[in-house]
Amino acid sequence: MRKILLFLSWILIFMCPVKAQNNNISTQMAERIAQRMADSLQLSDSQKAQIYAINIDIYQQKALLRQNTSRQDTLTPYIQQIENKRNVLYKAVLSQDKYLLYKQNKRNLIRGN
Repeated sequence: MRKILLFLSWILIFMCPVKAQNNNISTQMAERIAQRMADSLQLSDSQKAQIYAINIDIYQQKALLRQNTSRQDTLTPYIQQIENKRNVLYKAVLSQDKYLLYKQNKRNLIRGN
């Protein structure tokens, strides 16, 4: 069940248009991701707060990109570049063991295991 919820969270991250009125949604999603990671990786409060901040920053970058791009069909590669930064930022926060577990969980989620 947890895997399904995490997968749905990732889907919402990619699909959710973040606008000023949807700021509450991005805040909620960032909190959910941070909480799920804290639970599955046994993160400290400090690590959880840093993961939350990373996710908020990523949402803001994607929102700015969407605001400044007139053609929605050209967004995908730029959104993917922003998303690819997530792992680098997480790696700076997590210990090597926890980062490897995060990557394993993410792979399992994508594969549906």
